[in-house]
This record gives sequence, structure tokens and C-alpha cells, in this order.
Amino acid sequence: MNMKSILAAFFAIVSVLAAVAGQPKNVMELFGGAEAMAVLRTATRVEACFLKRSGTQGDWKWDETPYALLSDAGAARLRKLLLDEATYAWDETSAGSSYSHNISVRFTQGGHTLKILFLLDSDYLAISYDGAWRQWGEEYRKRSEEFFSIFESELSHLSLFAEIRNEKAAREAERAKYRKLEQEALARDRKLKAETNK
Repeated sequence: MNMKSILAAFFAIVSVLAAVAGQPKNVMELFGGAEAMAVLRTATRVEACFLKRSGTQGDWKWDETPYALLSDAGAARLRKLLLDEATYAWDETSAGSSYSHNISVRFTQGGHTLKILFLLDSDYLAISYDGAWRQWGEEYRKRSEEFFSIFESELSHLSLFAEIRNEKAAREAERAKYRKLEQEALARDRKLKAETNK
């Protein structure tokens, strides 16, 4: 099975709700144990690439662009966030992605590889170690802007980053619209209750 097929299968799986049993409760469980954690902590090479969506709805494919080496400073910032327990929600059971582009980060140490996929619209990450996908990922919404800042400083020179930036801006505008509608609905409810209680 080639990488395109593997990524397509993965995104199909994480788009389906999973049972709560077995959900990771800490960073060690999330990354799959001491070996994967050692690669995350000591990797001598940290790279990132874009995942480009192709195909048609219901049959999406995800293509990896060439990986770009991250700076030592960028890799250190990324590692610090990934290892911090406070980064994660610890209650997420599913994720999907409607973006045309996402980001994959690869940590390499010796003959071992830890790959982390960042689903940018759902603020969710998924993990594979030496080619085996972990059953669970986790939501990182509390640190979403910090992760994005790292990707922006390290990858903005690549042309595809402009498309990711545009998709992010559109998502934020959509969220702001829904927040406004929600606030208006709450205000109407409060007004109606106040009139009813007169």
C-alpha cells in the first residue's frame, strides 16, 4: 500500500467516532510508549511537509509534498509543545479534516521515525511510529495558535503555506459568524424571558 492510500485510509478512519474506552490520558500513552517518546525528545532530524488533498468527495487522496528541514529552534519549540500535558484536551475521540492542505511533521532518530499529522481545521493530531498508526490522536485546540506560529515561521517561504493561511482565515471568519449568531440568539432568549416574567 503506497503512502497516498495509507493517508486516505487514515483520514477515513479518524473521521468516524470512536469509543471512549482506551483514550490516552497522558503524553506517554498518546505517543505509544518510551521508544516513541525517546525519538520525539532526541530526534536529530525534524522535518515537515504539506499534505495536499486530491480526488473527489468520498474518494479523497492525500499527497505528501517534499519534506523541509526545520530549524533547531523551530524543532525545539515544537517538541516543547508536544511534550506538554497541558497542550491536549484528553477527551477527544474523533476528528476529520475539510481543509485542502494539512501538515505532517517527521522526527527521525537512528532507524526510527515518529510522524505526526496536524489536522489544521479540527486542531487534532494523529501519530504513527515506524509506520504503524496509533489508534488514538488528540485535540490540541488550546495551543493551536502556538503550533500555527511555528509552522508559519518555518514554512511560510513555501508557496503552499499561503493556501493554508487562507483556509485558516476562512475558518476563523466562519467561527466568528457562528459566535455572533449564538450571542444574538442568547440575547433574544434573555429578552423573551424578561418579557415573560413581567
